[in-house]
Amino acid sequence: MTSRFRVVRTGDPEELAPLDADETWIRVEDELPEVAWRALADLVADRPEVELSIEAGDDLEALRWFPGLRRLGARSVWLRSLDGLRHVHGSLERLTLGDTRRLVSLRPIEGTAASLRRLAMNGTWSDTDAISTLVGLERLGMGTIDLEVLLPLTGLTRFECGLGTVRQLDLLPEVGRLELVELWRLRGAHDLTPLAGIRTLRYLLLASTRSITHLPSFAACPDLGWVSLAEMRGITDLRPVADAPALEVLIVVGMPQLDATALRPLVGHPALRAGVWGLGSARRNAQATRLLPLPPANGEPAPWECPDWDGIPSPWAT
Repeated sequence: MTSRFRVVRTGDPEELAPLDADETWIRVEDELPEVAWRALADLVADRPEVELSIEAGDDLEALRWFPGLRRLGARSVWLRSLDGLRHVHGSLERLTLGDTRRLVSLRPIEGTAASLRRLAMNGTWSDTDAISTLVGLERLGMGTIDLEVLLPLTGLTRFECGLGTVRQLDLLPEVGRLELVELWRLRGAHDLTPLAGIRTLRYLLLASTRSITHLPSFAACPDLGWVSLAEMRGITDLRPVADAPALEVLIVVGMPQLDATALRPLVGHPALRAGVWGLGSARRNAQATRLLPLPPANGEPAPWECPDWDGIPSPWAT
């Protein structure tokens, strides 16, 4: 079932009508009177899958009406404090933080350590060491990060970093039990050699980072089965990816620096079952398809289902 979102701006009766079954996201785009907040709280009281996204105001004190809230987006650019999170300590499982006009402390997230499983952050925040207290965290997405902060997070399985810098990348194999790593639009130089040391790695997504010019051999990653390279204009050699013994799906898009011959190391790969080629022209893509005639390009049914990971597109989707 496709999800929809409800926009709330004034708190009028139409905006506060009962939610349809497919409405799983409420976006509050303006400050509301107390009576409207209380009505919203009644709407989501028995709908734990619904995310409340607060996109206006300078605090989160309205959360006092949502004591059992599980999913929250704090996306107001005017936000000054996260202190209002104290109202949902013990229940909050997913938290998304948007960019703010001023530096805001992350210290209040420490109170969510017992329940928080997913954290996604845009922008720049202070007291990022507070993340190290979130020992139950399973998924983390953010910009610049010092990986030493993540070492206590033994249950972390998904790590995303974009529009920032990953400091001490050599520590990545020691972080949690990572199954998915996504790196996109990183700033500055990054040596990806440590990726080859993540024995639990299953999914790798790299995008839009021209400064990365080579990949390590993934021969020592026994479970790596899904790789996506998108607009990685500095990569010219796919042999390190072909070294992954369990590789099933390869997506190479926005890579005009490659021609079909770059795929030759993958010919005859014993596990490869699906591929998407975007080499900058229809002619090159056709040549790649002739060299590696894999679903979905040859019209056969997709042999591999994308797992339940938010943000991973199906490799055969149009």
